[in-house]
Amino acid sequence: MGLERDAHQFPDGILTIMLNKPSSTGGISTGAIDMVLLCKGLSTNVMVFPNSDYNSSSLTISGDDYIFTHTAIGADIVRYSWNFGQNWTNWTTWEDTTIVNTTFFADADLFWDGDHIMVQYWSAPALSSAHVVHADYGWSGLTHRVPQFIATGVFNEWGNNQGIANTFLQVRDGL
Repeated sequence: MGLERDAHQFPDGILTIMLNKPSSTGGISTGAIDMVLLCKGLSTNVMVFPNSDYNSSSLTISGDDYIFTHTAIGADIVRYSWNFGQNWTNWTTWEDTTIVNTTFFADADLFWDGDHIMVQYWSAPALSSAHVVHADYGWSGLTHRVPQFIATGVFNEWGNNQGIANTFLQVRDGL
């Protein structure tokens, strides 16, 4: 059997091709069912390009709600966190957009400027939920994926010496 296709004929996302005991032209077989994954999509699709994990243009506001526009074509289900992964919504079926109530961000425990969302995706073909996109609204600083880094150790008596700075300052974009 020959497998010839133009990549333009496949939809964006993750395509699974199952090969039942494939064999070489010499008749040697793997004796197993093999799977081949093909990934296709735009450079903003985190399912295809995992380093495309920051996209603030995906988070917009409409009235009292945020609208998150997904670009992770190939994901099956999605959930999000409004507090850097401390809490997550339930997993829901993938959709083009997700409505996020802005009251989630009114929590007094949120100590960072602007509103930050983490959107996590699950893909059955990839067997993975490692695909995450970060986005900000009302934040004009550098891209950030964590709210802060704090250092503790002997130098500051494990955080008990308030006179020694224990936070880091982000000076440029990066991972």
